[in-house]
Amino acid sequence: MTSGSTSVLEYVHQAGLDENESFKAGDLKMHYSIGEKEGTSYTIRYDHRDEKIVKIGVVPGLTGKELSPKDLQKCAVWLQAPSHIDLYVNDNIVDDMRGKLLGKEVGGKELIEKVGDFFGALKERNLNKAMSLAVEAAKVAKAILPSISRMPFASNLTGRTRAFAMAATKVIKSTVAPEPMALANAPSFGMGSGMGGSTAQKGISKKVKKEEDKEDA
Repeated sequence: MTSGSTSVLEYVHQAGLDENESFKAGDLKMHYSIGEKEGTSYTIRYDHRDEKIVKIGVVPGLTGKELSPKDLQKCAVWLQAPSHIDLYVNDNIVDDMRGKLLGKEVGGKELIEKVGDFFGALKERNLNKAMSLAVEAAKVAKAILPSISRMPFASNLTGRTRAFAMAATKVIKSTVAPEPMALANAPSFGMGSGMGGSTAQKGISKKVKKEEDKEDA
């Protein structure tokens, strides 16, 4: 399957919707995945109520609705990080994609198929495969993003905004994504951390301070 010619129906089937299910503009469908332990069940939502966008996302629990922060804390750590995408549709063909996998930004045509496989793996409850795909997608997403410091608009940023952008670029370049199993078992992996997020955030904060000092000099 090539992302440039993938129909919406083909894609949602790849992403875990049952093969016998139809899917068209106006539809909202769910796949319920029941875990053996408390806090490990989840729902995959396929939302095509906007004819130009298909939203696919993982929602902890079996209601298909977002949980309160208190209830979310009772879920498996990987479920506490957002995994959802917006597929942009042109003449019923998947044309582009933006979103997050396990809290990490992903996007672009290059990742459409890999992201579909991620949700397909979750449908099968193959968490090791899903997390491996998420890590790979995050690495690709970083590789295709241009350096913020070299972008034309960088010179137009000032103060803390510019300091944060420059610092984030340096940290992104130096951050190595963890192995999938380490990610699955990391106790700190949750809403605020992403994949190794706490370390990266500390690095960004330190570099922001240095960049601000340069701005003030």
